[in-house]
Amino acid sequence: MAVFRSIAFYTGLVLMLAGCGLLSIPALIRRDSDKILTFVHYGFRRAQWLAIHLLKVKIVWRNARPDTFVYDGDCIIASQHQSMIDPVLLGGAFDRPAFVLKEELRWVPVIGLYCQMVGMILIDRKQASISMRRILTGLRRCIEEKRTVIIFPEGTRRPYGAPLELMPGLFLLYRKSGLPVVPIALDSGRLWPKRRLIVPSGTVSLAWCEPIAPGLSREAFEATLKARFDQAQTQLTS
Repeated sequence: MAVFRSIAFYTGLVLMLAGCGLLSIPALIRRDSDKILTFVHYGFRRAQWLAIHLLKVKIVWRNARPDTFVYDGDCIIASQHQSMIDPVLLGGAFDRPAFVLKEELRWVPVIGLYCQMVGMILIDRKQASISMRRILTGLRRCIEEKRTVIIFPEGTRRPYGAPLELMPGLFLLYRKSGLPVVPIALDSGRLWPKRRLIVPSGTVSLAWCEPIAPGLSREAFEATLKARFDQAQTQLTS
């Protein structure tokens, strides 16, 4: 059954992307980024619906998100990344998300166009200095536009339970912005790891971690982030 559910999911996903693409053509012609962002948010929510109803994947937030923030550019979201569904889960949780994403997505049909039109921060992981400039430029723009910056601090999907390996981009955002960081832990890699196309039914859990206040050194920041993720694992497995 998992095979048939997975085929139905990917078919529905392609049709949903095609439908959103057609409906958003007027906004694309007008270069109305706010309207296009509305379609992107709708796409994230529809993709979640497809995962829930076609793949039979239950999505569970184990706790309430911190109410200290409005999530309109007043903090940075740093999430673990284990599965292709993670951007869908996070994108649907915020009204105006701005992901830090790999440059290769620029060339993916439909998705690449949307990423560029709505101002996602696309970086080339092989060119560190250029990527750092793009991250800072994108951060300033997102703060002005009151958007939520979401970054996967390890830079790529990692196996569930793998040791934390941080790239420098998150600390750069943290130090230059002066904003707190809100970590999000998840366990999507248990059900839907990298390169798995046939997805079994099951549960994907996410947990909000205690925010990290500005002003820490790099060593203290990274140690605190690791401790937050480790602590959240108890909520995910309980």
